[in-house]
Amino acid sequence: MRTSIVLSIAIILAVSFPVQARNKYVGVQVCAACHSTAQAAGENGDPFHIWQASKHAGAYRTLANMSTSRDSQQCQGLYLVTMGRGDQYGLPTPAAEFLHCTICHSTAVSADPDFVAASLDRKEGVQCEACHGPGSAHVQVETLKRSGKPIPPQEPLIDFHLALV
Repeated sequence: MRTSIVLSIAIILAVSFPVQARNKYVGVQVCAACHSTAQAAGENGDPFHIWQASKHAGAYRTLANMSTSRDSQQCQGLYLVTMGRGDQYGLPTPAAEFLHCTICHSTAVSADPDFVAASLDRKEGVQCEACHGPGSAHVQVETLKRSGKPIPPQEPLIDFHLALV
């Protein structure tokens, strides 16, 4: 029984991993190529410009612009960061470099580098793919559709969270 469970898990991972390897985080600028057009616009505007005006777009800048100081006598070698309500924290690195901050203020920070395309700029903040998952497969399919070329049969979609494990 135990052997069959382990074998089943191994088969699932072996089959799903190639699908994951093809789907990478591409970044908001790649998304904007199609999702900033008049055709993409809904009643509130197009998705890219709505995102651009949101706090998500500026999330990383918040970290980069935070008032930080390095005063080893007062801060014992830590970077002082003042949060929105005035609470102060001492961080071992500037907030824009601290994983506990960037994981929420950016996109794909903890993703395996094999799942991140060179086009992703993490300094763009919380981007489309933070919620929608890696977009390279979507871009590929939409590009084929627009070119009129046949779309190859799709393998079953794999939850993008598996790529982060």
